[in-house]
Amino acid sequence: MKLQKEISEWFKWPDDPDKAEFKFKILNPGEVAQVQEAAFDLTVEFKDGGEMVRQGRPNQVKGREREVALSLIDWRNVFDESGDELEFNDRNRLKPLRMCPEFYEFFSDCQKKLLKIKKAQEKNS
Repeated sequence: MKLQKEISEWFKWPDDPDKAEFKFKILNPGEVAQVQEAAFDLTVEFKDGGEMVRQGRPNQVKGREREVALSLIDWRNVFDESGDELEFNDRNRLKPLRMCPEFYEFFSDCQKKLLKIKKAQEKNS
């Protein structure tokens, strides 16, 4: 069995005087499943007679958070509210998403670019 090579890339935050950069990777199939699971709140209820009924509703916030948490693997030149450099770690990983309304759009654009890189690599293989 040959495992899939991880594809990752650094992306510059647009027009940033601090020159922030974020390193994202393409999610593997197992990680995509984790995102899909997080993006949907599922409840299971048992009716009279033992019938199992599944009900669910989308949870966009959880899905986005899981997607970014799995894909974002590093950053440079990211600072907190006080101007101190923000260490990249699990505790801080979602701060850009939660504190910057434009971050998810930036993330989505980066994912599209990564998919183009992946397709080009597959084509050349």
